[in-house]
Amino acid sequence: MPASDQGRGSPTGSRAQAEEPVRLLIVHDQLIYRQCLAQTLATTGRFATVGHAGSGADALRQVGRDPPDVVVIDWQLPAPGALALTRDLKRTFPDLKVLILGIVETLNVVQECVEAGAAGYVVIDDTVEQFLARVDEAMRGEASSSPGIVRALFSRLSELSHDGKGGTGRGADVLTFRELQILRMIAEGLSNKQIASRLNLSQHTVKNHVHNLLEKLSADGRHAAVQYAYERRWLTR
Repeated sequence: MPASDQGRGSPTGSRAQAEEPVRLLIVHDQLIYRQCLAQTLATTGRFATVGHAGSGADALRQVGRDPPDVVVIDWQLPAPGALALTRDLKRTFPDLKVLILGIVETLNVVQECVEAGAAGYVVIDDTVEQFLARVDEAMRGEASSSPGIVRALFSRLSELSHDGKGGTGRGADVLTFRELQILRMIAEGLSNKQIASRLNLSQHTVKNHVHNLLEKLSADGRHAAVQYAYERRWLTR
């Protein structure tokens, strides 16, 4: 339904279970596309409201006025683009879940989305059922991605960890998707508390992930882990 018809619901991040009705906003520059997608998703009975916006500015206004749980942004959204909008949304609404819609399964795109703060991705060949699965995963605070993207990410990490740099075997155990996500946030300068808030995790869980990634990289502290990741181009400055 149009954004003007949205009713108010519970605040973002307040749901204990992903199966409860989700408030969703679709951001796409083509009116007929976002209307059709909104109507299709509304028929699933999974959403309390399905609103839509035609631009980044419109999306920011709507989210500021009536925050949804999940914002779905088209990858090809016109300038300033999907990544810039994701950063703006996460900066102002850190608990908001953002899914990028219509990406192709390439590692560079995945890395850009993760760095911008996206919780997950809906690739161009996904079905409605797979779309719903991505929303559920994002609501549970899980890293949401298609199996193809996960395989590409792990393959690249494995390649980088065995590239011979350093000669110590560090990184032989590939980081999980969540650990890589947290490592990127550490590089941004976020504390465990801030990371926990952004990913909707407990501080204890984040602490465990940090401990595990430091062990896998044989890194003497957070700064050393970030430097190691920069050296192997897991992260971009």
